[in-house]
Amino acid sequence: MKNYKDKQINLCWTPFGYSYSVPLSLGYLKSNLTDNEYTNVKVMDFNQDFWYRNKDELGKGLNPFEERYKTLLQNVTNWNNPENYYEKVHSIGQIKDLIDEYSDKLLENSPSIIGFCIFNTNIWFTLEVCTALKIKQSNVKILIGGPEATASHYNAAHKLKEMIQSGVVDVLVFGEGDITVAEVCDTILKEEYDYENIDGIYYLDKEGKVTNTKWRDFIRDIDSISIPDYSDIDFQLYQQPEIPIVLSRGCNYSCIYCGVKLYWKKASDFRKRSSQNIMDEILYLDKSGYLPRGQFNFLSWKGAYVNTDVVRKPETESGKSILEELCEKIIDHYKNKNYGVPFQWGGWA
Repeated sequence: MKNYKDKQINLCWTPFGYSYSVPLSLGYLKSNLTDNEYTNVKVMDFNQDFWYRNKDELGKGLNPFEERYKTLLQNVTNWNNPENYYEKVHSIGQIKDLIDEYSDKLLENSPSIIGFCIFNTNIWFTLEVCTALKIKQSNVKILIGGPEATASHYNAAHKLKEMIQSGVVDVLVFGEGDITVAEVCDTILKEEYDYENIDGIYYLDKEGKVTNTKWRDFIRDIDSISIPDYSDIDFQLYQQPEIPIVLSRGCNYSCIYCGVKLYWKKASDFRKRSSQNIMDEILYLDKSGYLPRGQFNFLSWKGAYVNTDVVRKPETESGKSILEELCEKIIDHYKNKNYGVPFQWGGWA
């Protein structure tokens, strides 16, 4: 009998509005599933596929702004509005063809599980792809996670709950998904479906009711989380790739107007990576060929302490901030190289 951990798992981004970022969340999930001995995990970036195939059209008309949105196909950044999407977008032939094509691609390697990361900009298109998948292959299990999945936790009438009820979506993951996704894959591929004992999910219970488990505790030591795996990603398709690097998870503020706390809860749940752990990721990217010499490479620091490190608050045994330590490590590693530091970087919270 085939080892259940050898079964195929596909992870996917669909088009969501901008073209430059590699799929950070899917890279984390693939890496974690590989650590858990799953041998066939594939990441598919249909967002980049969409932008690449339309690069000539979508790259035009940035000035004036209106020119950029001359066609419905170009109007991907407004797909988050359900009325706009269902009344104007999903009925046109190009979109229907794309849904059919992407669902076929996702089924090509006979997956047992297909997982999607959704945002408010791609939810409606993604749900149409999910529906097409269930029509074509009813026994494939569909997982939904990402920012919009977590936002749905606070809305009992959210469309995603309806999709679980209808059987199109099998499991919705909310909150921090690293451990949750691995546990969900485990119970599905073992054909146990022991959902009630997995924190951080919505599912259809034995009585046919959409129910959820409790919020999963955050991973305290985020240095223990494996570096994202981008081995399935063709960086040459990105016109100007941005490689995101997470410096921290959560936020050390509690601003009343900000929605971040829906995902990351309290300021006390804020967690940081060590400078060496971040440096290890940079060296992995360089060794893997993702920072080719002679071209523009951009690393985007993701983490709230980019804002706070400028005050030089001592955070380490050296008495320096983590960001200051990281900069010193970068300079020290590349100072004797004839090409210098092979990337530029910027940070935002």
